[in-house]
Amino acid sequence: PAATNAPTAAATQKKLDPRVYAFYYAWYQNPATDGLWAHWNHKHLDHWDAAVRAKYPPFVHDPEKRDVGASFFPALGAYSSADDSIIEAHFAQLRKANVGVAVVSWYPPGKRDANGPEVDGLVKRLLAAAARFGLELCLHLEPWEGRTAAAQL
Repeated sequence: PAATNAPTAAATQKKLDPRVYAFYYAWYQNPATDGLWAHWNHKHLDHWDAAVRAKYPPFVHDPEKRDVGASFFPALGAYSSADDSIIEAHFAQLRKANVGVAVVSWYPPGKRDANGPEVDGLVKRLLAAAARFGLELCLHLEPWEGRTAAAQL
């Protein structure tokens, strides 16, 4: 893929702050890229207080109506995390913000959360993008059934 947002070699020589981390969720899908919506259209999360919860009927977010379950609609639209131009744009934004480490929310192969796709297949692409932008990348192990510390060694 063409790295249209990739910084020049001189720009990547500027060392980013390794103390600045940002979480990166690579589990979003849209019909244009993936054939379906994922994570943008998750079920509304109920309020923990029963009195507040009773005021709001259950519903599913609708990205077609710009409802993605967030306070703000993304400037890049309801994107797909698998879109190379989105990965490039996100990593350019991280670099511009002096983020040194992108923390990718991760499940191992064959595991995923209830609202979205497996994300392990994107890790190599994310590592390559991180290298192009002079970022480090680490994995945040999400909880899954049967996960134990011993099983990760």
